Amino acid sequence: MRTSSWLPALPIASYAWLVASVVIAGALHPGYDHVSQFMSELGAQQAPNAWAVNYLGFLPTELLFLAFVGLALTRVGRNGWLRAGLLALALYALGLVIAAFFPCDSGCRPDDPTTTHLVHIASGLGAYLFGILGLFLLAVGRFQSKDRGLAVSGLVVGLFALACFVQLTPDNPLVGLYQRALETGLYLWCIAFAFHLGRRGA
Repeated sequence: MRTSSWLPALPIASYAWLVASVVIAGALHPGYDHVSQFMSELGAQQAPNAWAVNYLGFLPTELLFLAFVGLALTRVGRNGWLRAGLLALALYALGLVIAAFFPCDSGCRPDDPTTTHLVHIASGLGAYLFGILGLFLLAVGRFQSKDRGLAVSGLVVGLFALACFVQLTPDNPLVGLYQRALETGLYLWCIAFAFHLGRRGA
């Protein structure tokens, strides 16, 4: 398969793996609510199938995304904004890899959090911030490449993702919905970026 074909295939596969993992794990988790609960709760300590969720669900998701970033870096040439944006996306994926190895405490809302929980929260929130930063940097890079449509959409999705991010509080009854919306927006734009990059390069 040519590089241009692999570019969109990798983020599509990553997103599909994430969705399938969350849907299947949610169905096997008694009482789980996708609207009001974090995805991390599926892999939390003492959660049903936590090991499978973290290492067969979340980890492969991020490895596929990292492969996309690595391949994209070979196609953007010397455009510093695009390279910086892709590196920020790599840190997004790496942060979520760390979060998979350090699952949150049961329920992800402990009164007395463990060190593992604190690492999970710090790496997960940091990952989302890097992901949002990556969107903004890539959007600026597309402006420099005279690709106004993709650039404007990147800024809009970045602002949307940031609005979702500030809603990721444990007491928000729609926190699961906001988290999924953030991930979906980020992935959809990255897929569009991958298709565009595969056709035209930097």
